[in-house]
Amino acid sequence: MRVMIDERSVVRVSGEACGSLSVGGGVAVESDLVVTNAHVVAGVVEVSVDVIGTDEPFEGTVLGFDAVRDLAAVQVTGADLTPVEVHDGDEGPPLRLVTVSDDGRMEERPTDGGRSIVATGDDIYRRPGARRAAIELDVAVAPGVSGSGLFNDRGEVVGVVFATSRRDDARSYAVAASEVIAFLDDVVAEGESAGPCLSRPLPEPVND
Repeated sequence: MRVMIDERSVVRVSGEACGSLSVGGGVAVESDLVVTNAHVVAGVVEVSVDVIGTDEPFEGTVLGFDAVRDLAAVQVTGADLTPVEVHDGDEGPPLRLVTVSDDGRMEERPTDGGRSIVATGDDIYRRPGARRAAIELDVAVAPGVSGSGLFNDRGEVVGVVFATSRRDDARSYAVAASEVIAFLDDVVAEGESAGPCLSRPLPEPVND
């Protein structure tokens, strides 16, 4: 039986980065901690986190930033979010991409794809040598969806969407749960503030 996702488990993250508005999704992994993409908060000084059912955004602070994995951790003050489990294991279809729409509604998009790959290439600043476990999906991802969670039917997060293919409109990629778990362990141990703004479009990952 498919587990319903709590509306307070998914958020919308935004902020101004070097004169441009950056918007993405996010998933609550603690009552006050959200995981999103690094490229969503790169260069953002004041992070805003919109929670479904609330009138005003909450203030967010970047605690962790990984340009290779394209993951960031944002602490959210006073939101009292509903955390979800991050599941590291083999996951076949069906999977669900869960996002927050422009008008503040939770939207679920099913996908039958879920092929495990090793994504190589450049990091978000186009520095060479990036390598991370990822999931290739057969679902199109529009701007503003990056950082949203990929869920299994038990309501666990199995990945965080980070890119769409420029060669195939119906293909996108998610950072695998194993990378999310390792990233969160690093955040607890060290922490790192957000990096600078992006000067060029994101590179497309390559399956190694």
